[in-house]
Amino acid sequence: MNLCQAIDTNKQLFDMIQMVGNTLLGETKDRTQINKSFLAIYFINLIVLEDKRFLEAYKNAGKENILISLYNSEIILEEVEQNFHENDFCQIVRLLSHFLINLAANTLNTKTTPS
Repeated sequence: MNLCQAIDTNKQLFDMIQMVGNTLLGETKDRTQINKSFLAIYFINLIVLEDKRFLEAYKNAGKENILISLYNSEIILEEVEQNFHENDFCQIVRLLSHFLINLAANTLNTKTTPS
């Protein structure tokens, strides 16, 4: 079963993700890029835990590089936040899965390209 199916079919899992996400985002008036980045990292961790193929992409990209790239990707963070508020967790999973794969590929290309 993939992560989207698990979230869609398990109310407790859905509620838990929503509770943790709300805690990570904090109050609207106090919300920063860091809060949104933490929410995105939370979903990336769920993706990696559910599908080990993404673990390799995570390792290739590096956690520091992922955090920096997310923090600097305001559009992605805005989409994550919007989809979270719309309870469209599957869209967040798709968005961040693509983000992770692209970042890992770019990281590998940078490492293999001679200067």
